[in-house]
Amino acid sequence: MNNNNTLMETEKSKLKDIGVYISSDLKWAKQVKYAASKANSILSLLNNTFKYKDKDLIKTLYCTYVRPNLEFSIQAWSPYYTKDINELEKVQRRATKMIPELRHLEYKKRLEILGLTTLETRRLRCDLIQQFKIFKGIEIIDIKQNQTMNSICSSGPAANIRGAKHRMKPELVRNCLKRQYFFSNRVVDGWNSLPAEVVQSTTVKSFKLNLQSVDLEAITNKIKTKKAYY
Repeated sequence: MNNNNTLMETEKSKLKDIGVYISSDLKWAKQVKYAASKANSILSLLNNTFKYKDKDLIKTLYCTYVRPNLEFSIQAWSPYYTKDINELEKVQRRATKMIPELRHLEYKKRLEILGLTTLETRRLRCDLIQQFKIFKGIEIIDIKQNQTMNSICSSGPAANIRGAKHRMKPELVRNCLKRQYFFSNRVVDGWNSLPAEVVQSTTVKSFKLNLQSVDLEAITNKIKTKKAYY
């Protein structure tokens, strides 16, 4: 900040706040590397500590000690570049390969046997749960949320369409890729893909339960396909 109290941006400066690296260019490469490195270090420690690695043990260890490092405050820094998404996913790929009887299987099959999803699909689920809390007023986000919700929720004749009154509209953004992936924008396609009965859940617990009937992986792939055309 200069003598005129004007904020001066340092080129690609980075600040660590509450455990998350925030970059002035709003890219998350450093945070992704930090999270992946920390998770990989713990995974290596677990791999060297436990001689017998059955699938239940490895799943429990991974979900308890490794995965939380890949998802800490993830709503704030959810990666949008393919290379960053893949870097986080590599950690889970490595973890599932630690199980001898699953090592020869494809990644998707390993996840199916372990009852896991890709980290990208989990991030979608987390976003949807957060949006439900905002939608129901359970959590109040101080970003003019009332005005935002009023502007993005459909009204008028379209509201008669099944579930339309709960649909959202993204902010129109041009020439700013980072803003397209702010939480309020990136959650739109996933939220609009939910059945009305899921959105109309009355509690967070029932919403999570109803989400189990939704193919979130299919929604994730649909969103990825749409992104490819941007």
